[in-house]
Amino acid sequence: MSSFRIWLKCIGWSLVYIGIVALVGFITINVYGYLQFRRAWHIGDCLSQDDFRQIAAACGDAEKEAEKEPYKYRSLNAVEIPVGFGKLHAQSAFFCPYSSQFVLYHVGEFKVWMTVKSSSHDQEIDVSTNFIALSVNIELWHKDPQLARQCDPDGRLATISHSTVFDNCDIRDWIVLPNEIRIVEHNPDPNVGDEVLATVPLTDSDRRKIVAAIAAVPAGFRGRRYKCDGVVDGSRLRFRFSADGHHQPDDVELENTWRGEVDPLFDAISARLPEKLAIYFKAECINGHFNEYSQSSFTWAELRARYRRWNPLPWWCVWPKLLG
Repeated sequence: MSSFRIWLKCIGWSLVYIGIVALVGFITINVYGYLQFRRAWHIGDCLSQDDFRQIAAACGDAEKEAEKEPYKYRSLNAVEIPVGFGKLHAQSAFFCPYSSQFVLYHVGEFKVWMTVKSSSHDQEIDVSTNFIALSVNIELWHKDPQLARQCDPDGRLATISHSTVFDNCDIRDWIVLPNEIRIVEHNPDPNVGDEVLATVPLTDSDRRKIVAAIAAVPAGFRGRRYKCDGVVDGSRLRFRFSADGHHQPDDVELENTWRGEVDPLFDAISARLPEKLAIYFKAECINGHFNEYSQSSFTWAELRARYRRWNPLPWWCVWPKLLG
């Protein structure tokens, strides 16, 4: 065999070896990235209730320290995060009065973060992600679980939430339970927090009407946000149909506009509400002539893609594409 052929053979085997090493490295870094993401997302399974209690207490101290800063916040990288938060393995942390946030995983556009919200009477810990395959928020811990259950009960038939377009935060919920409508106010003032404004009892007849009205909302109408194109600011009304009130793909949201498809459900609930607790969104849309403008609608997946402002994924990170 000539030296030239031996040289070509060596080059060929070298390329094969390099390719195998590159492939193994590529697979390894993606598996490792997924495991990091999974640990961050399932942080509730990795830590005990005592751990969360200690983290919440430490956040309370850190938030008080942040209040002394000139701009009333502190932003820390992984090295600067106090050792008391070591079990979180956070990549960064942000502290401000009444709120703390820890980034548990971050690559390109995808992120998992844990939020500790404090008020004068309660603390809660949530974990959230913008990963489209999940895109939900999970409550991990409450300092006062009884208060949390009152303001955020399970076993719902439906939930109507009113929010402002500007800050996209729920202002008031009308929670339809089998035996009552519970009206919950979400106050941005941490010294007040969430509170139950009132409860309105439901009879068997009321419940049957509401259940029938929920079933009458067309399947093709659900799962979208309907928006008035002629109004920039204003408010939104969201209809949720999950038992826990969390966002689901069949939610319906109306932004400065009204749709007749929800009339039966809206009317069945409104019929039981006293005037001081009434939902004025429909009347505001009609009186403001918002329905005279053109209307657009988007699915929740389209909205996430439309408003995504994060950095693209690195070229080597493919596991989110495989899962989502």
